[in-house]
Amino acid sequence: MSAVCSDAVVDVAAAVEKLRADDRLVTSAEMLLGDTEVLLDAITVLQAVVVRRVRAARDVDASVELFGRGMKRWLVEDQLLAGPEA
Repeated sequence: MSAVCSDAVVDVAAAVEKLRADDRLVTSAEMLLGDTEVLLDAITVLQAVVVRRVRAARDVDASVELFGRGMKRWLVEDQLLAGPEA
């Protein structure tokens, strides 16, 4: 993770870590489906935010300024995204 993050992103990372650490067994069918629905909705929102942040970073040449390469190369080489995803 980058050393500089917005407060909102730090909060999201902490919430994700808390969720990952929650290792309890869920046996309620309603909770399993409810959790799945909420998580899928959250993933959709997060993907939209990531697209906006990547676009903004590309527009100001952030990866060129900080790492000397274009956004796509940074996404593939440093963030390990597959070429088509980058």
